[in-house]
Parts: sequence; structure tokens; C-alpha cells
Amino acid sequence: MRNGFLVLLLGSMSALAQVVITEVNSTQTAYASYVEIKNAGGADVDLSGFTITYGNNGSETVVDEPLNADGYSDGLVLSPGEFFLVLRSQSTFQSEYSGVNLNSGSDDGDNSSIEFMMHGNIYLNGGADYLVLKGPGGSIADRFGGASQSWSDNHAFERHHYPNSGTVIDNDWVDLGSNVAGTPGRSNDHSLPVELSLFRARQCQQGIELTWTTETQVDNYGFYLLRSESREGPYQRSSPFIPGHGTQSSAHHYKFLDDRIETGSSYYYKLEQLDNNGEQTFYGPVFIQTSQDENGSVSPSSSRLNGSYPNPFNPKTRIYYAVAGKTGQRVRISIYNQRGQRVKNIVDATTAAGEYWITWSGDNQQGLPVATGIYFCRLLTSGGTISTLKLLKLP
Repeated sequence: MRNGFLVLLLGSMSALAQVVITEVNSTQTAYASYVEIKNAGGADVDLSGFTITYGNNGSETVVDEPLNADGYSDGLVLSPGEFFLVLRSQSTFQSEYSGVNLNSGSDDGDNSSIEFMMHGNIYLNGGADYLVLKGPGGSIADRFGGASQSWSDNHAFERHHYPNSGTVIDNDWVDLGSNVAGTPGRSNDHSLPVELSLFRARQCQQGIELTWTTETQVDNYGFYLLRSESREGPYQRSSPFIPGHGTQSSAHHYKFLDDRIETGSSYYYKLEQLDNNGEQTFYGPVFIQTSQDENGSVSPSSSRLNGSYPNPFNPKTRIYYAVAGKTGQRVRISIYNQRGQRVKNIVDATTAAGEYWITWSGDNQQGLPVATGIYFCRLLTSGGTISTLKLLKLP
């Protein structure tokens, strides 16, 4: 196996989640190999005190090697949006990427040049090689690859799913192909700025309650809710601006009440997310239809599956459903595989009218994990309603 590629990452304890590996390149021109790192948050990060562990074919070859940027004896502060490159060879790298302006000063200097370091003894060359970044105290900040998964040498990879573990190449990285030129020092973000685990519309007496949960946020400025009376639109903003939480790796919960509704009407909602540089991402739509009983309470007008989050999922997903009728109904919700075989019953009970959710942990009736692939969730009620939802379980 050829000496392929190289290594890794940095941040302060308070900013582990905002410093991410965004690109790796194990190009055939071995000493032009590099790792690109970016401060994706909104605050400066001191890269002092971080270490890397290098694993070659599943065994730890270099353990907790300190990251010492060349010429930065007092540590290096990475500004928001700034990149840092780890190179095998500065001269070979600059021959391949002459347009990349590397900083040659004795400190970071708060300039427009790309900060970098060289480390020729830590490299990746495919197979089961991997890298682990650790912060002060040994907490894991990020990684590329895992000891149990092989990957291809002479390839370039761009991160599209962070700040998750980074260990599963197919899930967390885009493979750009063999012996291709990378884009060091340039943003190529394939990820969504917000990872949603929940987005739902629920009817209540005051109106329609919209709730959503983020598991991670990257550079998140905030949200608007959009509403339409048809799936195709047009959608109009129906909420004031709702501030986000910047870059976070912990869950955050949001709620908004839309009280400008009419009973018996159907509504579609989308979530508009804005990042700090003004770019937009849209989630949804979710659908809801209202009705009103003689007591003035808003209740579901029909029994149905209302969606699932996350979907695709691994290892589990929440399935949302509505039950109509004044006295409720007998409800059965089951999971089926592509061959039409029932995998598991997750609900089988008489249920009062209302909005509900249930978690499916990606397992069968015996509690064993099911295989990766497509599954179908079916709701059947004693009133004869059938509703079906497609689910995708990821590796």
C-alpha cells in the first residue's frame, strides 16, 4: 500500500462541535495529500491542546500526537469561517495547488492566508486507516474513517454530514473519485445546516401548534414558518423570526402557535432555516386538516399517518399519527418489509381521538435489529381507514 495521505483537526474545549473536518485528499501525488479543517462556528477557536491518533489498518500506530502548527509556538486561533490545512509537504502541495495562499508568517496574523501545518509521519492510504481528533482532556472532537471499514486510496472526500461521528464513509462523506483535484481552502458544504429529528403540526384548542427539534446546528441564524393551503404553494411566512442557536451538537426544541386558522381547512407548513450568511434551507411540508366538535375543541378530521422523523433514519424514528372519531377507534400500526411480510406491530389498541407518536427502534417483533433497506408503515383502524408511510433504514 502506497503512502497516501495525511491528517487532522483542532479546537478549544468550548468549541469542539464547531471545528470540523471538511475535506480529505489521498491523491496519487502522495506528498500533495492534505486534510482541510474549518471553523464553522461564530467564535474564535484556540487550536492548542489538541491531539490526533492515527490508525493503520485497524491498529493505533500514532497515539495522541500533539498538534503543533509550524511557527505558532503560542498556539493558533482559528477565526469563524477560517480554514486550516494539514499537509504532508508544503512544497509538493503548492506545486499542485499554486492558487492556494498559505500563511508563511510566524503567527496567524488575522490575515486572509490559509493557516497550515506539516506532519509527514501521519498519513492515510486507504484500507482500514483512520484518524481521531481529541481535544484537551481526551474528549473526541471529530474523526475520519473507522477501524472496521475499508475505504479507497487515491480518492478525495468531502464531508456532508457533521458534526456526527464521521466513521461511516458512505453516510458522512461524499467520495469525489480517484486522483481528482480537491478544493483546499474553499467551502464545499454538502451537509444540511440543521439536522431535524422532529417537525410536526398538532391541532389544539387555540389553533395549530408547530413543533420541531434539532439534533445538531451549524451556523444557524434562525427560522421562519411558512404556510400554504396546497402542497405546491405558494407559501407565505406565518411566524415572526425565531432565533436559532448558532453551532450546537445538543438537541434544541422549538414551538410556535398558529392561531389564524379556520376549522375544516387544510394547511401545509414548511420550515425556512437561515444561516449566518443569509443562505436558506427548507424542510417539510407537513400537512394538517382541522375540524371542530360541539364543545369547541379542535380534533383530527381523519385517521392517518402524519409522517416520521427522522426519515431516512438510524437507529430509530418517531412515527406520527392521528385518530378521529368522538369515541376513538381500534388502531393497529404495523411495519412491513418490501416482500409484504409483517415485521412488527408497534400499536394495537383502542385509542381515543387525538394526535400521537410512537417510536420504532428499527427492530422486529423479537426485538432484533432489522436489515438496512426500505420498509412500509401501515395504519389500519376499525373504521376502515388505511394509511401507509414509506421508511428507509440507513446502515
